[in-house]
Amino acid sequence: MRCGFCRKASLLALGLGGLLSGCQGPTPPAAPAPRAAARPARERRLALAPGTAALATLAGGTTHAYLFALPAGQYADLAVDQRGFDVALTLAGPDGRTLTFVDGPYGDHGPEPVPLVAETAGTYRLEVRASDVRAAPGPYALLVRALRPATEEDRTRVAAERAYARGEALRGRRDRAAVVAAIAEDQRALGLFAGLNDPARRADTLASLGWAHDALGEETAALGLFEQALALFRAQGREREMGEVLNDLGKVRHHRLGEPRRALACYREALALNHRLHEPR
Repeated sequence: MRCGFCRKASLLALGLGGLLSGCQGPTPPAAPAPRAAARPARERRLALAPGTAALATLAGGTTHAYLFALPAGQYADLAVDQRGFDVALTLAGPDGRTLTFVDGPYGDHGPEPVPLVAETAGTYRLEVRASDVRAAPGPYALLVRALRPATEEDRTRVAAERAYARGEALRGRRDRAAVVAAIAEDQRALGLFAGLNDPARRADTLASLGWAHDALGEETAALGLFEQALALFRAQGREREMGEVLNDLGKVRHHRLGEPRRALACYREALALNHRLHEPR
């Protein structure tokens, strides 16, 4: 969901010269893509073990479903590694109830985490589908990053990721009430990630809070949140995420706050990052 850095940064080269004459406002987070007509999911049963549980190729409009048994109290740190293909995940419990829906903000790269503590023994179901029903086939990997009896820290991790996922889903709806609710979820997630000493997920949550406050027209709050997120992304060497936030900082500084020179510096750095990320290795 959302990620438009590479596309937006390529447009910056055309737009930098006209920065002083006008600029579009911040791009709101994309609403979830509409589902195609229901097709039967391709199901696969897994016996979970740490490592790569599955490598697969998926196309828009299709769904892969993974079924796996867990005893009560077991922690499974699952993630789907997006390898140039944007996925959305739905995790359901043994009773068929949806436990979480995950579609992160960074498009087709990086992991979509979906950790789980089995509250009851039984068979759990993880569905993987394309975020865009029109997407051409692309690859992903289902990872089991840990499998063990759950600790209190594991339960906190699950609570944090689910709060963050709820925030992303709410923010994607775009209406004001949903965005306000998204901020509450993200603030909860931020506190939990801080308690876990997880600067990577703190940075992600700060960026999401910035996007939410910007969508509400709260520019000063958005600016501070973007700057905090950017500092963490820099420290972690996360150049794609830096580009996303720099682009939005430029929009807030120019379009909202009337600071074209500082906006220009943000846009130039975002464009340089985009060029570096797309240079042949």
